[in-house]
Amino acid sequence: MIDFEIIPAIDLLDGSVVRLYQGDYGRETIFSTDPVDTAKRWEDLGASRIHIVDLNGAREGSLHHINVIDKMVNKLSIPVQLGGGLRTMESVNEVLNLGVQRVILGSVIVTDPELISEAITRFGDSIICGLDAKNGFIMVQGWEKASKSDVFEVAGKLRSIGAQRFIYTDISRDGTMEGPNIDSLSTFLAFSSPSRVIASGGVSSIKDVLKLSTMGLEGVIIGKSLYSGAIDFTELTNSMNR
Repeated sequence: MIDFEIIPAIDLLDGSVVRLYQGDYGRETIFSTDPVDTAKRWEDLGASRIHIVDLNGAREGSLHHINVIDKMVNKLSIPVQLGGGLRTMESVNEVLNLGVQRVILGSVIVTDPELISEAITRFGDSIICGLDAKNGFIMVQGWEKASKSDVFEVAGKLRSIGAQRFIYTDISRDGTMEGPNIDSLSTFLAFSSPSRVIASGGVSSIKDVLKLSTMGLEGVIIGKSLYSGAIDFTELTNSMNR
């Protein structure tokens, strides 16, 4: 089996670790008020990377949790990838200088193509293109606004300008625990190849993860199913190593 990374998600909203249902800020579940402790717990259980989203930043357009993120990076010995509110080269520089290993750019892919092109050219593998799709179109501004950009066409264009890694999220499945959308993931992989792809959204069971691990993905981001107990992280990693 190819190397396949299981990445716990930490979504930050007003200082707490939360999960949203289909990206709806009005439908949140709070899992912890201590993000730093939560991140350290995942590391202690064997996580090789943490996925952080600044939900306030995604909605407002600028980083909101910079102090919390700084504490998390300094507390952890594993790498961190961060998205949400990163819409200028200055903000990308700021978080990379904090020690964040990878920066996820999402809304700017649609709203500021020149910025994403510059970021890919300048920072290469440190940039992840986050494509959040609903009904085949990219959602922006914290998933609250639909664009007219077809997610598969955009993936092809980004690949052509040097994008090395994508996170593909099917918003209709995110936080629902209904299982990942295998068909759309397969289509996305075809459009983005040979760039690496990390899946996100809808994972509800160890069986889901084992299926994803056979598709040629680099990894999967898991949130609600870990926090709700539907998936036990240790049991999952043991299953992957059998």
